[in-house]
Amino acid sequence: MHQLNKEVYLTADVSPGDKLTYGWRHSLEHIPWTEDYYIQENNHLLLSRITIVGFGAGIPHNKGKVTRIEDGTIVMEEIGEDFEKIDWIHSQTATEYIKLNDQTIVKGPELPHHEPLKLKIEKRFKVCRRSR
Repeated sequence: MHQLNKEVYLTADVSPGDKLTYGWRHSLEHIPWTEDYYIQENNHLLLSRITIVGFGAGIPHNKGKVTRIEDGTIVMEEIGEDFEKIDWIHSQTATEYIKLNDQTIVKGPELPHHEPLKLKIEKRFKVCRRSR
């Protein structure tokens, strides 16, 4: 969703426990970075894991309880940081994808470039017509 004009670019059905992954390239270092969030019962997003291949400007170096190197990738886990929503200025060249349960739901170039976007989990109700 656009932060200012509220235009919606994508909706998807989600459930508590589903995993949402942002995959992007760091704008300065140009290295791949992923963040895994889990959808909570209260519709918040819980940052669980970050993977990155190096450090540089703005890259956290001490997130989570577990940090290790796995096949040359830095893995930070058990982060447990709660987000009601995610706001960002979108870059079609930096954001590679957003995945839901490891399936790509949108690619970076499919969203508007240099626009303020928001990702928020909202509960929606389905209205069923009563049969007579």
